[in-house]
Amino acid sequence: MLDVGYIPKITDATIFTIISAAKALSDLSLRFCDEVTDAAIQILMDRPNHNSSQLQRLVLCNCRGLSADAMMLPLPQHAFRGLL
Repeated sequence: MLDVGYIPKITDATIFTIISAAKALSDLSLRFCDEVTDAAIQILMDRPNHNSSQLQRLVLCNCRGLSADAMMLPLPQHAFRGLL
């Protein structure tokens, strides 16, 4: 589990760096990351769907930079264990 919630200045670029470096990331919490936008969610949804790189749990509580459209993006083929 990687929890970067409540950390100021977490941006879409930060999310890209994290997923590029953490290939086996399965749990990610971005709660209260106001600089995260729909683009970051799209990056997360577009990750390669390999067993070693499946995101199973994503926490997006109070991410004010996200639009309602971000929540409507098609999910990858694998199912999330949790999407909060």
